[in-house]
This record gives sequence, C-alpha cells and structure tokens, in this order.
Amino acid sequence: VSAPPDARVIDGTGLTVYPGIIDANTNLGIPRPTPTPGGGPGGGFAGLFGQTAPSAVSPNSTQPPGLQPELMASDIIRPGGAEIEAARNAGITAAQTAPRGNVFLGQSAVINLSGDSPQAMIVRSPVAVYVGLTPLGQGQYPGSLMGVLTSVRQMLLDARRYKEANEIYERSPRGLKRPEQDKSLAALLPVLARQMPIVM
Repeated sequence: VSAPPDARVIDGTGLTVYPGIIDANTNLGIPRPTPTPGGGPGGGFAGLFGQTAPSAVSPNSTQPPGLQPELMASDIIRPGGAEIEAARNAGITAAQTAPRGNVFLGQSAVINLSGDSPQAMIVRSPVAVYVGLTPLGQGQYPGSLMGVLTSVRQMLLDARRYKEANEIYERSPRGLKRPEQDKSLAALLPVLARQMPIVM
C-alpha cells in the first residue's frame, strides 16, 4: 500500500502493535476522599466495617452521602496521577469510571486515559448509574447488606412515585401543590425509563 503524502511514518521495527484495553469497571481519575476528623459528612467513616467515604457529596440532596445517584463522575474527574499512569503502562487506554462511595455511587463516564484535562478525557457521560453494596456504617441506615438492598429498592419506588406526582401536576396543576424537586430521585428516572443501565 502506498502511504498518503501527509502520513506520519513510525518505524515499527521490533515493536508490537495491539489495541488498547478498556477497563469497564473502575474509579480511575476519581479523587480519593479525605477523611474529616471526628467522622463528619463525607469522611471519617472510611475503613470502618469495610465502608468507604464518597468521592464527593451532592449539595442540597435529600439523601445522605453514599445515597446520591445524581453525582456524576464527569464533574469530579481529575487527569494524571500514579493510578492512571500505572493503568496506561499496563495497556489500558480507556475506562468506564464511577465515583467512590457506598450504595448509590453516582453516574459513570467513559474516559480516555491520555487526556490532560477532564474535558479532553471524557468520551461519554453519563453512561450508567452505579450501585455499591457497602453499608453506610456509623449507626446510619442502611447499616447492613439487607438494609442496602432495601434502600435501593425504596429509592427506586420513591423515584416512580416522584415521576407520577410530577406528571399529575403537569397535566392539571390547578388546586394542586407543586411537588418538591428532588434531584436524587430525578437522577433515577432514566433508569426507570430503561434509558440508562444500572450497574451493581
């Protein structure tokens, strides 16, 4: 084959070319939480009974940290770092990354590991809602695996009721109180509509 005149020529003598590996379940590029002294919100409980602190906390959420599906990996992703470099050295060139946390981790993004800014890294966002099976701990509900499964089920049921209440109000608002907005439940509506997968 004759190469086009503007082609970049790379001498591949002695080299092997192979496709980049895609890690489909990771938190590469997501900053690790820093525990707060005294066990305040967003930290302190990391490491107790296997719990992990969330990567970030969604302000004005109706749910406690660890139960906030509205968190988006694309909002908190950071380029570079030892973990990304180690993954690249192992042949991983892209990844689906999700926030760190407990139950509703947040919404994942597919990223390219070679970007030098969050905007250059993001290939697609959001991709899926991620659910972990780690109890919140510190005496908070859900504090057990059964509680985690129950809380996931309850939030999905609450999201369906939230959708129905908003539809009723939009059809005929007269005489009805406007439903309170809830971004945690609103984030689950694409899951209920089967427009976004949920990964456990």
